[in-house]
This record gives sequence, C-alpha cells and structure tokens, in this order.
Amino acid sequence: MKKLLTLQKGFTITELILYMGLLVILIVILARLFSSILDVQLESQSMSSVDLDGKYIISKLIYDMHSMQTGAPSNDTIVTPQSPGLSGSTLTFKVNSVDHTYTLNNGNMSLTNNYGSNNLNSLDTTISDLQFTRIGSGTSRDTIRVSFTLTSKITKDSGPETRTFRTTISSQ
Repeated sequence: MKKLLTLQKGFTITELILYMGLLVILIVILARLFSSILDVQLESQSMSSVDLDGKYIISKLIYDMHSMQTGAPSNDTIVTPQSPGLSGSTLTFKVNSVDHTYTLNNGNMSLTNNYGSNNLNSLDTTISDLQFTRIGSGTSRDTIRVSFTLTSKITKDSGPETRTFRTTISSQ
C-alpha cells in the first residue's frame, strides 16, 4: 500500500519564535527613534520660546524708548529709576504724557499704560532677575540697562532652557 504524504501548512515553533524576536527588535528600535525625535522637538520648542520671547521683549523696550522725545519742550522722561546709578525691577517712563510701566508680575513681564496691561512673554516662559539700571542723566539722552533671565516651562531631559538677556537702550 501506498502511504499518502500530507503537507502541513503553517509555521513551526522555531520559525514563530524567530519572527517574534525580529519583530520585538524592530519595535524597540522604532520606539527609541520616536523617543529621540520627541526629545529633539521639545528641545527645539524650548529654545525657540526663550529666544522669541527675549527678542520680542527687547524689541518692545527699544521701540517704546525710541518713541520718547527728550528735550526742553517735551515732558517725555524716565520716571523710575529716578536718577543715574539707581536700579530696580520696575521701569516707568512717559511717552506723549502716557506712562509706560514695565514690571515683573508672577513670573511675567507686564507692560501697563493707559490702554491696559499686557504680559510681554508667552505662556511657555517665565522671567526672573529683572533689573533696570538708569545710566543716563536725562538731560540729552536717557539710557537704561536692562537685564532679565527667561526660563522655558517646556522641560526637556537636560532640564529647562534658561537664557539671560542684557542690553542698553537709550531714547532718541
């Protein structure tokens, strides 16, 4: 009698273990790749928010200070800090009889004037160590030295992004 040969369809246990091992290795590699992509994105977001906020705040201060008309017929002047050499965390000056007050308020730099109050930094950053130092006499050009530290609220593996900004601004 003839024996009939039957072919079995499917995988052996060795083949299944081999395929599952390769699949696990592939999943681990993809997970690490995805994790590193997310880390780079967080770092980029963190650096970007600190840089953009810092540049915006300095630009706003320069714009407002350059709007001042110093001289005899104008009453545009720096109110706080009152005299050269004095420092503080508040800057107040008049532009066209409108007081502009820059101050630190709960980790935000706020600008208050006749039109209301606005935070100048985004929700992604906090400000600390805000310091305004008057170095001009106010007779011909008022000059202020500004220093502040911005810290990102977006936390990356190496910690939050922190940058200190310093500049000197004079009125026109």
